[in-house]
Amino acid sequence: LDWAPPECRAAMEEALAAAVREKQHRISLSLLAKGGSLIPTESRFWLGQWGGADCIFGICRDRSAENEAQRQFEQVFNFNPSPMALLDFSDRHFTEVNQAFLSVTGFQKNEVIGQTVNQLGLFANQEQLDIIRKRLVTEKSILNEEIRVRRKNGDLLDGLFFGEVISIHGRAHLLTVIVDITERKRAAAALDQRMMALLQPIDSPEGIE
Repeated sequence: LDWAPPECRAAMEEALAAAVREKQHRISLSLLAKGGSLIPTESRFWLGQWGGADCIFGICRDRSAENEAQRQFEQVFNFNPSPMALLDFSDRHFTEVNQAFLSVTGFQKNEVIGQTVNQLGLFANQEQLDIIRKRLVTEKSILNEEIRVRRKNGDLLDGLFFGEVISIHGRAHLLTVIVDITERKRAAAALDQRMMALLQPIDSPEGIE
């Protein structure tokens, strides 16, 4: 218990007691290093014997590198200007979205988390959504798939869809990014219309051939 900082001591005591009751127990907590710094760990305790005496075995795995990687990922995710989302890959419900996702789609966060793409009606083309799902099962990633997204108010947006299956704490998740190309598509369509107008034949004035 001397390895546990004061704020984690009660959790450590409960973990050891749980190991006795349940024969084994896992917990994530911080432990004190010799110099007083804190080490985030994932610890596992289980009941056993050593030299014929009952004892509790413990393994504590340093998660400092994992936590730093997670912190960096969360920064990229939360502050990305493109809509990003995390979905549980098994049942397809949203587990996290960034602010750009909410701004573009018009939903509130509590309206999205726990829902599926179908429940929110985000994809304008259901057949395309089914194809993307099948591809993600086999290929695990999709790049530059042009899609149409339906906002909460019914407006349609054009976007490029990127999706990849990743593992978070041993569970498969789908990480998605959508690049909004609505204005680009509108500008391209307007340019095409101007070009077509310029290419229209011009009637010659009377008397001039």
